[in-house]
Amino acid sequence: MEANLQALNAQCNEVIGSGKDSFRIPASQLPHGDSWPPICKELLRNGFFAAEPLADGIQVQIKVK
Repeated sequence: MEANLQALNAQCNEVIGSGKDSFRIPASQLPHGDSWPPICKELLRNGFFAAEPLADGIQVQIKVK
């Protein structure tokens, strides 16, 4: 989990640098879809503003729009 959070934080920095406030983690980078809701809860617990499972991955919002 720690390595994944480091990678997500690096991705957040890129997103912020491009002026965006969200990004998607594609399904190809995630375990089975049944685990996405708990992953979203963990993202929220680790400081992300919002995380929502979608059909093709998880949409992560890093700050309030």
